[in-house]
Amino acid sequence: MVDFVKDEVYAYLETVNGDPLMIRTLIKLLVGFKIISDDDVECLLLKPLEERFNHRNERVDDQGLWIYNVQNRKDALRGIISLISFLGKEAFLPYIEDVVPTLLWALLDTQLSVKLAACTSLKVTVLTMEDEFIGAYFEPTFQFLLKSYAKHIDEINLRIAFRELDDLLKLMLKKSGRFRLDDRFIQQFNKHVNNPSPHVRNFLLNWIAFLYGDGMLRFLLVFLDGLFNMFIVPLPQFPAEHYVRNRNLFNESRYRIQRLLSRFRQTVSTKTNQYIFDVGKILSIVTRQLNHNYTRVEALNWMSMMINKYPCEVLRCPEFKICLDASLPEAHYLEGVRIASRGTDFKDARTHLYKALNHVKESTLAIAMLTIFLGEKELTDFFSSMLYTQPWEEVVTTWDSLRATSILVRTLEPNPHSTTLVFEMPGCAQMHKIESKCKDCYVYLCSKEFCSLFSSSV
Repeated sequence: MVDFVKDEVYAYLETVNGDPLMIRTLIKLLVGFKIISDDDVECLLLKPLEERFNHRNERVDDQGLWIYNVQNRKDALRGIISLISFLGKEAFLPYIEDVVPTLLWALLDTQLSVKLAACTSLKVTVLTMEDEFIGAYFEPTFQFLLKSYAKHIDEINLRIAFRELDDLLKLMLKKSGRFRLDDRFIQQFNKHVNNPSPHVRNFLLNWIAFLYGDGMLRFLLVFLDGLFNMFIVPLPQFPAEHYVRNRNLFNESRYRIQRLLSRFRQTVSTKTNQYIFDVGKILSIVTRQLNHNYTRVEALNWMSMMINKYPCEVLRCPEFKICLDASLPEAHYLEGVRIASRGTDFKDARTHLYKALNHVKESTLAIAMLTIFLGEKELTDFFSSMLYTQPWEEVVTTWDSLRATSILVRTLEPNPHSTTLVFEMPGCAQMHKIESKCKDCYVYLCSKEFCSLFSSSV
């Protein structure tokens, strides 16, 4: 096997790229693999190769720039594949730090054939080194793939090669226990969210979808702003011959972003309290998106979810005023309950609750109760009739939810004004309690219990 590898090595050393650093790297590999001896290096390789490739395989173009022979670079990459394939993991491991950076930089070469050869070399390296590669070089490879996608890659063979390398990395991640999602990886995502390239956007979205899970929720505040920003990156000007395809890819990525944002929102809304989110920071992120056409609807959905999930925390945030200004029904419902709990301005509370009517089911019962406090019997009957269009089980659930919200609000204002009863109870209320209600007295009994939440004298 060594003789065969030796023949392969000499074959590609005859045409290796003239970069002195590359030459020394390859020589270090050869010496380490005992294919040549230390004594042979100077006389056999180092000086002749440097002289040969620094003078014979370079030329200057019309602009005075050096041009290296493309075939040489390809052969050098193929030579590395030969070394890795025939010598295997254990023998190659000491030299991985020399080889992988060379392969990664080749991904950014100006020549298509060299990029394709680099992809092939990296795939062989990943398959051979497995965990060792993932542990040491996953993040650098991810970064170089991002840089590669940032350039125009309209050549279909190159897109296929990048995708195959990308898929292989994902496969190795599933098998390996070496990778841990951390701030550095998420920061790589955020660094590229404003790149207008549709290929970069879809590359990032593929990885977010692949890594989606509880681990990513820990970094929600780090990448949520970036995910929204991807939504509003302006459509770039594509070359005419590729415009239609890239425009469709760009629009498709926006649809995928919306789905990811919705998926994260639903996950946050259903997670229990073991996941503690900074409600103020999330609201700060989403409220900044209200002025953009593409993100406004999703931002409003996030705001509604946060109000429903964390009402007390939202009430403490300065962004709650933005929620009211945005006419969010959930915000006006919460504000209406808060004002009503003070017992000072039932009309103002009802104004807010009107804005939540038909959107927040509890608002119908809340308005019916406020009309009782205001002594408006006809409106009480009207809103009670609206309430009873729902199944009776839902009516009972509505009061339980309204009561829970009122108790939460009570914790924010420990010394509210006393809310007292100023209305006449129906006759049947004398024999009924909240647990044995009827439709004639139910809203009144709910109103009485609402007052009892804020006054010990009722």
